[in-house]
Amino acid sequence: MAFLDKMSDFGKTVAKKSGEAMDTAKIKLKISDHKSQIKEYKIQIGNNVYVSIDAGAELDMEALKDLCAKIKEEEAAIAELEASL
Repeated sequence: MAFLDKMSDFGKTVAKKSGEAMDTAKIKLKISDHKSQIKEYKIQIGNNVYVSIDAGAELDMEALKDLCAKIKEEEAAIAELEASL
C-alpha cells in the first residue's frame, strides 16, 4: 500500500505542477497581449503626429494625451501581472 500511496502523492504533485505551469503560461500570454496593445497605441501616436505634420495642422494634444494614458494603464496591468508570477 505504501507504494500506491507514493504513486498517488506523485500524481497529485504532477497535477499541481501542471496547473501552476498553465497558470503561468496564461499570465505570460496576457502580458504579451498588453505589450501588443502598447505597440498599437504607440503606432497610433506616431500616425497622428505624422498626419498632422504632413497636413500642416496642429497636433491634437488631447488625443495624444489619451493614448499616453492608455499606455500607462497597460503598463500598470503588466506590472500587476508580473507581480503575480
